[in-house]
Amino acid sequence: MQPNDPFPIERCSPRLKTAILAEFDGRSPTYQDILSISPKEWMSVPGIGPSLLKELQSILQNPPVVAQGASATNITDPEENPIDADLIERLERLQRDLKKLRDDIQGLLNEAPLRKTDTNGSDLH
Repeated sequence: MQPNDPFPIERCSPRLKTAILAEFDGRSPTYQDILSISPKEWMSVPGIGPSLLKELQSILQNPPVVAQGASATNITDPEENPIDADLIERLERLQRDLKKLRDDIQGLLNEAPLRKTDTNGSDLH
């Protein structure tokens, strides 16, 4: 774990994740960002109490283990890693939603009447 490495926000409970993201204005923090806030300061962050502070400290003390030879671009077997399976499912759902939006927009553009303009650029309608 290096100070500029991203903090593994995916390991946090939903409540802790919400509090951390709110503290960093929606940005996923680095380890350095997280460690720059003292435990006393964390206790003053909205939504953080003793149990969430304990969870945060546990995550900091047990950084994720990266398998030797593994890279961040490798996709593992979803059965081996439920977090990856969840992320892949979310990505596929977002891609379907994006395709539907693109199709809907294209349909609306195809239905829209074309505006005719004269040679000086003003509307003829």
